[in-house]
Amino acid sequence: KLLSKRLIQDMSGNDDYEAAMINKLKAAQGFEYTSKLTRMVQDIALSKDINAGFKDWCASGEKSVALDFSINVLATGIWPLSKALTPFTLPPALVEPVALFKAFYAHKYSGRKLTYLHNLCKAEVLVRYAMKGRLRVTTN
Repeated sequence: KLLSKRLIQDMSGNDDYEAAMINKLKAAQGFEYTSKLTRMVQDIALSKDINAGFKDWCASGEKSVALDFSINVLATGIWPLSKALTPFTLPPALVEPVALFKAFYAHKYSGRKLTYLHNLCKAEVLVRYAMKGRLRVTTN
């Protein structure tokens, strides 16, 4: 569960270190013990590729996203995650980027269904008054 949080929140020090640790566990405990861990690391790598494809798709179609926006696409049943119990309304600034991502994903991967886990969101807010720097905000 801690690995999943580190991967989702992009707080892992280095993906190679995570993979090395999983390989050590695989050698000690066997393939079955680490298969889900390996798949989680692969999902994050695949999500980075999907987000790069999304940015290229937006640029080729002359669509623009005003935010630095990315989504992790994770396989169902692999991650120890659950839906939030409280409702979540997307902020107006995210409605258009999410709709564009849905269109991109439906175009590229027809037949797959996206389910959003907004309780695992994060945002970085650039602060320009009182203090300078970035403020990382998570919903969990």
